[in-house]
Amino acid sequence: MRRNLHLLLLLLVAVPGRGQTPFTYALSQDTSVNLTRPRVFERIGPDLYRVMGGSGNNDSAWTYSADIDANGQLTNMRTMRCGVNTTNAMPSCMLRTADQGLLVGFALPVVGTNAFSFVHTDVNGAVDWYRTYPDILGQWMIDSDRALAEKDGHYFTFGRMTMVPSNEGTASTMVELDSVGACVAQRIWAGGDIWSNEGQGIVRTADNGLLTVSVEHPYFSNSTWPNLSVQHWNAALQVDWSNRYSLGYMHGLVRVLATNDGGSLITGYVYPTMGGAQHAFFLRLDAAGQVIWARWGAPGTVPTAAVEEPDGGFVVTFMSGFMARLGSDGALISAQAISAFPGAFWGLSRDPLTGEHLVRGTSVANSTILFRLDAALAFDCESTPYAWTDTLVTPTVTAYPVTVTTAQLASVDTAWVSHPAVFSAVQACLPTALPELLMPAVQVWPVPADEVIHVAWTGADADPITYALVDATGRLVKQGKPARMDDRNLSIDLSGLSGGAYVLRLEGSTTRCVRVVKGHTP
Repeated sequence: MRRNLHLLLLLLVAVPGRGQTPFTYALSQDTSVNLTRPRVFERIGPDLYRVMGGSGNNDSAWTYSADIDANGQLTNMRTMRCGVNTTNAMPSCMLRTADQGLLVGFALPVVGTNAFSFVHTDVNGAVDWYRTYPDILGQWMIDSDRALAEKDGHYFTFGRMTMVPSNEGTASTMVELDSVGACVAQRIWAGGDIWSNEGQGIVRTADNGLLTVSVEHPYFSNSTWPNLSVQHWNAALQVDWSNRYSLGYMHGLVRVLATNDGGSLITGYVYPTMGGAQHAFFLRLDAAGQVIWARWGAPGTVPTAAVEEPDGGFVVTFMSGFMARLGSDGALISAQAISAFPGAFWGLSRDPLTGEHLVRGTSVANSTILFRLDAALAFDCESTPYAWTDTLVTPTVTAYPVTVTTAQLASVDTAWVSHPAVFSAVQACLPTALPELLMPAVQVWPVPADEVIHVAWTGADADPITYALVDATGRLVKQGKPARMDDRNLSIDLSGLSGGAYVLRLEGSTTRCVRVVKGHTP
């Protein structure tokens, strides 16, 4: 016992203190792979970090991984091609596994059916196994970028069944994979009524169970998403409880965090009323699914990730480049924004030994941006306090019993490899590196938009003007020249885009980034 205590003291002495110097680095792409969609940024040793993400080029989807130190030096750099001719299957769902490897899931663009592949790489980025589910018509094994979880050496995917009668909503599905990606069991529930489910997240809970969270809309319309559907699965994978929660008429970009007390924090954005302003929402549940507290956050904000602090409070990142520290009751303690950040924050982790917070983001130039903050949430770049107001709310809670059925899915094993690569990292204290500190005001309407977004910009008198739209996963989805109404009013066609939040970058004599929201249409 005394020897173990000495070892622990040595480990604690070896770990850097809480006064860590913040840094900001941008990963630059190699000649064939764009380093976008960062999904993992975690500490693996003193001043040493692992970054993993998904990317793509003109013909295929890729993963990338590397280790980066506090001085921006990169080692152990690798890429892996995710199939052939998989441009539209850019991997967006990744899970850091207990063996320090990475599990990657992506949809293959197979005509006439649905197909998914899952790849596990080891701690050094080498491929352990690659398994494909080639023909699962009408099924989405992964439905979001938070659709993978690990429990007891097995992996779990979360998605939906779309092959249902025309008067019924889509069902939820969770597929249990063994240690090499083969199907152990598929569990299906919540089908047969008027509601359609879309999986938003799955996490392992403190009691070694699982929590699944979906958003629901009526089967006959995509225009409203009034419910969150939440199920708690115990350690034996039986449903302990299942509830519906509603904080408004439309919920989106939902994230779920398992808390140390066995409960959870569910975040996202919500429109409390049709035609009203969009708000962030925070829903704190106990282990039995009872509401501890719920809040609407500041209008126009979209939370993207959260971590729990030692005092029971939370730190939350937001799409528009700011962070907030909340108390255990959800009340704001402080918030700050990076000045003129031209991109979005997508993920956050907190190291339990050092207290440092690690933020991963994407610039509108499709670069991965990595931020190390200290325990006080200080950036190395210029930041300013962010004004914040919130409101305590009482969500509607309805018990929602579900019947679970099981099935099996067939898969095939595939031989595959990853390859060494060369990337570089540059110091990127963005507000001082980019000429965008003093940017003209932009107004966009309507919110949410249907097929066209209108933009009023005092910088629109430049010619030419170009735009780029980046989706919630950091992927460039559309670019071009906006239609010009007059010397300061523009319009941009959003037809063909899925409903949700986007970052719009306008480039003229100056550059401006602003968040836009496209409504869900039937």
